[in-house]
Amino acid sequence: MTEHPRSIAPSDLPRLAPKLKQYLRSPLPAWPDIADAADRLRSDLGIPKSLWEEACVVMGREQAAVAVAVITTKEPEEVGNPGGYFRGMLAKHIAGELALERTVWRLRQDIDQKRYTADASLVTAAGSIP
Repeated sequence: MTEHPRSIAPSDLPRLAPKLKQYLRSPLPAWPDIADAADRLRSDLGIPKSLWEEACVVMGREQAAVAVAVITTKEPEEVGNPGGYFRGMLAKHIAGELALERTVWRLRQDIDQKRYTADASLVTAAGSIP
């Protein structure tokens, strides 16, 4: 049995990692939909299928999908080679050092902060109109 990421809802992931959206076949995805989309996305990122399959066995398909989605939220210069980055994430998972849930929590915070800042700007702009 595959363990689902505890604090991550499958419907939340496309909002946090928007590049995943175009690979989804359902507007209300479940974990199998997310994993299938991440598999297609990993192919376009150049992450080898053999590495994806290894990650699915070692970390679980859902966790591997979250890892692929997280890669798409990083700046290209931070990632460099997506396959190498994913391999590094898998190595961290094996060592017990990968904290995907914490990473997703930070993504939520960043999105909420941007929304708050944008809303505050709109209020300020609206308030300054005579």
